[in-house]
Amino acid sequence: MLAASSQSQDFFRRMGLISVAAACRFAVEVADCRGGVAAIVWNLGRHYRRICIGIGRQMGKAPRLARYRYRLARATVQFVRCLRLLQKMSWAQYLALYLITLGYWLPRYLLLFLIIFLVDQAVPLSYLFLVQGALNLGSQILLMPGGGGTVDAGYAAFLSPYLDRETLAFTLLVWRTYTFYWFLIVGGPIFLFKTGQVAHELISQKVSGR
Repeated sequence: MLAASSQSQDFFRRMGLISVAAACRFAVEVADCRGGVAAIVWNLGRHYRRICIGIGRQMGKAPRLARYRYRLARATVQFVRCLRLLQKMSWAQYLALYLITLGYWLPRYLLLFLIIFLVDQAVPLSYLFLVQGALNLGSQILLMPGGGGTVDAGYAAFLSPYLDRETLAFTLLVWRTYTFYWFLIVGGPIFLFKTGQVAHELISQKVSGR
């Protein structure tokens, strides 16, 4: 029994080190990618006219894409306006936005670690950060409400080596309740109320116009 427990502890220690290394490498790659994208977007605010003219000319050569040129132009103008608004902000405002973003996402990522800790299970924190990042990225790529089941399947696939079935199902239910279902429960009535107000205003405008 002692040998088995020592082997399991050694296995989890190795997995923790591997997950830390993988998380560091992933963070470096994401930082490099975001830095390159930020540089491209930042220069787009200066040279967007040349870029739009070039893209518009190329799209005009294709009959199927020619009708989308004006939509692309309008979207680009709106994007450049937002980008110039960001460029006018001070470093204090950038820092405030960063702290607000950090204050939202850091507790969200620490929630799963707290849930697993409360059920007396041990999963490396860096591994949980990496798993949640991958699940969030997958749900955004698929463009499905709540990930379309991929988040649940990915959660089970990533954490099944650490948790048994009962603990896996319980932590998944609690985690998804606080990170997804709770927003639906609270935001659903508010959305319906606001939608009803807009619909009532539109109907009243049409009736008064007659």
